[in-house]
Amino acid sequence: MMKLRDEHLKGKKVNINKQNEIEYWCRLLGCRENDLVHAVLKVGDSAISVEAFLSMNCRSNR
Repeated sequence: MMKLRDEHLKGKKVNINKQNEIEYWCRLLGCRENDLVHAVLKVGDSAISVEAFLSMNCRSNR
């Protein structure tokens, strides 16, 4: 069963090429800019994949 947060992120893409998008995703996912960029470079721009990566690798920042 998909979590409510996953349902909200489903199909969304994280754009790290625009500062306002970076700020939005950092607020939403509770991470720092460098962590967000690192996550996208590692797992791609799928918001669900980025959130999963951050939750496993950046817990101290959340």
